[in-house]
Amino acid sequence: MQTSLAHRETIEEMAAQFVFPDRSLHHQIEVAAYFRAEHRGFAPGHALDDWLEAERELEGQIVSLETK
Repeated sequence: MQTSLAHRETIEEMAAQFVFPDRSLHHQIEVAAYFRAEHRGFAPGHALDDWLEAERELEGQIVSLETK
């Protein structure tokens, strides 16, 4: 049995599953990670560490704002 196209997800709905729901937070993490890399002189091999540390830093800022 085939499903009609009307019952399938639209391309936008499918794509939304792979897009960050809050693009501004993603961008802030990206920028913070970039500045961490710049501070180290862009030494290779630390991209994931930079990203994760930037995430932790921003999440900590969000939590502190929510508790005020």
